[in-house]
Amino acid sequence: PVSTPPSETTPPLRPTQRTSKMNHGALILASQKQAVSVLVITWNMANKCPPSDLSALLGWNGSQPSEVGDYDMIVVGVQEAHDLDKWEKSLVSGMAQSSKGEFYHIQSVVSTGIGNVIGNKGGVGISLCVNGVSLAFVNCHFQAHQNAVEARNQDFHRIHTELFSTPSNESSSSNKVTPIESVSNAESNTLTEQFDAVVWLGDLNYRVESNRKAADFMIKEGMLEVMRANDQLLKEMQRGNVFKQYKEGMLDFPPTYKYDKNSETYDSSEKQRVPSWTDRILFSCQTSQNDDNPKTRMNLLKYGPVESIKSSDHRPVAARLAVEMLKPSSVQGSQALYADDASRACVIQ
Repeated sequence: PVSTPPSETTPPLRPTQRTSKMNHGALILASQKQAVSVLVITWNMANKCPPSDLSALLGWNGSQPSEVGDYDMIVVGVQEAHDLDKWEKSLVSGMAQSSKGEFYHIQSVVSTGIGNVIGNKGGVGISLCVNGVSLAFVNCHFQAHQNAVEARNQDFHRIHTELFSTPSNESSSSNKVTPIESVSNAESNTLTEQFDAVVWLGDLNYRVESNRKAADFMIKEGMLEVMRANDQLLKEMQRGNVFKQYKEGMLDFPPTYKYDKNSETYDSSEKQRVPSWTDRILFSCQTSQNDDNPKTRMNLLKYGPVESIKSSDHRPVAARLAVEMLKPSSVQGSQALYADDASRACVIQ
């Protein structure tokens, strides 16, 4: 969804073509703004119904209250949604009611799994263009379990190289959902090669390597630096195995998984899972090959959990990003609509 606050001096961020279905039209955003405020949210809902009031989620601003209208764009990615259609309607309704200005809904709802019907692990992406700067947002759910590090690494590489890749028998301007069986024939271009800026969000499922007793002690004593040193994703990134060109905010908040539902207590079941930062948001900006000046820059302003929402065994995680247009295009209106800039939706299961 995209929310645009009113402004007397700066025109709002707005689509140049009013189409809500990503799979049936291009969405190019035009604005005189040099920076766009983006709220990114990931949430594994654990097949539970969300709260009726989503203001804490859609107005997240760290420890400070905010409103939906404070953002130019809100990107929400969920995993294990109880009722995807009902959830989407609730989400859009909450944003429309809270938005101060014009509100545009960009819809991209794709089930992944067996036969593209049963929700499972995988990734879904959505792309758009703002003032000639291409952006991609990837919502994903990697393989679970403590020891499945290599499987999660493989999930990343498959999505990073195959998402939005164009099968050889289709036009490059196609904005249809790409069938998984035809992706293998596509040219291999990573997301960071295809787009000026990329944001990953999702339940990446990387765990903290520890036993439960030690993890509980470290959380109680605020020894998060020790837990970070044993975080599987950070270790894999340091080794250069995944997310080479990506950045993430500091994990200075307690692990977001696994809680007993509707409580502040970590897993009290017999499994006694080790609390971990499974829910993550990472971002990357492409640097020109000819110089060190990128086309755009992302500044992370805030990063953390939405603590008040406790219906799932995961806490939602949010990031507030300022996307700077360092070399913005001057195109406006219908002049901005080119096939290469078409918004696209794609799924990797």
